[in-house]
Amino acid sequence: MPNSTLTPGGDYSGQDFQGRDLRELDLSRANLSGVDLSNANLKDTDLSYANLTNANLYCANLEGARLDHANLEEANLEGAHLLRTSLIRTHLQRTKLTGVNLNHADLRDADLKFANLSSAQLEQTNLSSADLSDATLEQTNLRQANLRQSKLKDAKLKNAVLVQADLSGADLSYAELRGSDLRDGQLTGAILRDAHLTSCSMENAQLNSADLTNASLRNAYLSNANLSQAVLKNAKLSRAQISAVQLHNAELKKADLSGAVLNQANLRGADLSEAHLDSASLLATDLSGANLQKASLGRCYLVAADMSHTNCQETYFGNAVLIAADLCHADFRHADFGGAKLILTDLSHANLDNASLPRANLSDANLQDTSFKDATLTRAYLAGATLNRANLKGADLSAANLLNSRWIHTSAEGAYMNRAYFSDVKVTDSNLLEADFITADLTRTEFNNTAVKKTKLGGNRGLNQLWKETLHEQGAIFLGSVTNAADSSPEEENQENFMPHHVIDRFKGDVKFRLLDARDTVNLLKDAIRLVRTTIEDVTDSNIGNQTKEQLLEQLHHSTLQMENSLDEYQNDLFEHCEGNLGEETWTPSELSMEFDHIHEQILLVGKHIRFVYQMWKQLD
Repeated sequence: MPNSTLTPGGDYSGQDFQGRDLRELDLSRANLSGVDLSNANLKDTDLSYANLTNANLYCANLEGARLDHANLEEANLEGAHLLRTSLIRTHLQRTKLTGVNLNHADLRDADLKFANLSSAQLEQTNLSSADLSDATLEQTNLRQANLRQSKLKDAKLKNAVLVQADLSGADLSYAELRGSDLRDGQLTGAILRDAHLTSCSMENAQLNSADLTNASLRNAYLSNANLSQAVLKNAKLSRAQISAVQLHNAELKKADLSGAVLNQANLRGADLSEAHLDSASLLATDLSGANLQKASLGRCYLVAADMSHTNCQETYFGNAVLIAADLCHADFRHADFGGAKLILTDLSHANLDNASLPRANLSDANLQDTSFKDATLTRAYLAGATLNRANLKGADLSAANLLNSRWIHTSAEGAYMNRAYFSDVKVTDSNLLEADFITADLTRTEFNNTAVKKTKLGGNRGLNQLWKETLHEQGAIFLGSVTNAADSSPEEENQENFMPHHVIDRFKGDVKFRLLDARDTVNLLKDAIRLVRTTIEDVTDSNIGNQTKEQLLEQLHHSTLQMENSLDEYQNDLFEHCEGNLGEETWTPSELSMEFDHIHEQILLVGKHIRFVYQMWKQLD
């Protein structure tokens, strides 16, 4: 059949056009069902509205052809060349398109349900509003493709390349995207409910307002992605890489983020209630105003994180690391901080009523105006902590270490302080009514203008006779006789500046512990400097700003080395001074306490440097 006899609307069903040159013909509305067009040349041919159901177009050249509204259901297009082909509203259900070249093609509103596009080339192809439900696109190249408002429900996109693809508003519910590459993709408002995105690359992707409810993102890479206002309810993000991601106001209720890396992430105002963040890394992460009620953050790494104004009621922080974190004004009622590290943490104005903090480390923490009513702080370490205006009513601090902590206008009415280490504390203008200090160590502790009516005392090491009588007169209740000494003879107690060996030994032991705290903070600063330096080295654009930061880091590193040396020298000099002045009146109890004040000030200074370095890290490009 010569080409001259081929006309629009003709019926050529079942014909053999294998290898024919049919370029630039008008075959619109023709019936070509079951036709063999394998290896045919149909370049720039008009096949719009044509019926090509079950046609064989294997390795056919359809470059520039018009197939708008054509019906290619169950046609074989394997190996076909469809570059810049127009397939608007074309019916391609169950069509075989494996390995085809559809680069720059126009498939707007096309019906590709159940189509097989495995290993096909669809770079910069327009698939907006196309229906690709249940389609197979495994290892397909969709780089910079336009898939806006497309339907990809239950589609198979395993290992597909979707770099810079536009999937805004697309429906990818239940889609299989394992190992796919969505870097720099546009997925604003996309529906990814129950989608499988395990080990997916989504760095710098725009996922704001996307719906990822129940989606699986285990081991996914989401660094620098924008997930603001996205819904990730019940999403599985364990071990995902989510550093520097935008998640503010995102919904992550009951999401699994265990082991995920969320360093520098922005989670301001996010809903993480009942989420699982155990063993996750949230270094310098912004969680301010987030809802973490009943979430689990066991062994979570939150150094220098911002958790101010968060809702953490009944949240689990067991053995979490919150060093130098900002927790001010947060609600931690009934939270569990057992064994957590809260060194240099700012908990000012926070509410920890009924919270559990056994064996927690709160050394040098800012606990001003913090409420610990009925909280459990047994065996907690609070050396150097500032508790000015804190409310510890009914709190259990038994066997806690409060060495050199600050107590001004503090309320500890009815608190349990038995066996507490309360050495070198100056309690001023505070309320200790009915508190239990039985067997607490009160070495060099002062109670100035403090209410102690019905405060229980007895067996207290270090409490001299003068303070005993003063406290007794003010209404304190002593277990046994007021004149009984727990740690020293009456002769020693009445000598204000007498320094027996055991007092000096305990002082030296306390100094060693506090200097260990100082060394630990210096090591934390060194870790922070190493982290920033590594980041600067990774920045490709070595601009002047980063060079300036590098110089500053070098100065800080040099300062840390000096600090380490000075700590050793300070300890040696101090201990020599102790031995040289043993028992002499020139060495007074107040001077001993001042040494702890000095160490505390140095720790706070290092803490400021730590926060500064992490802030610098967050600002790096």
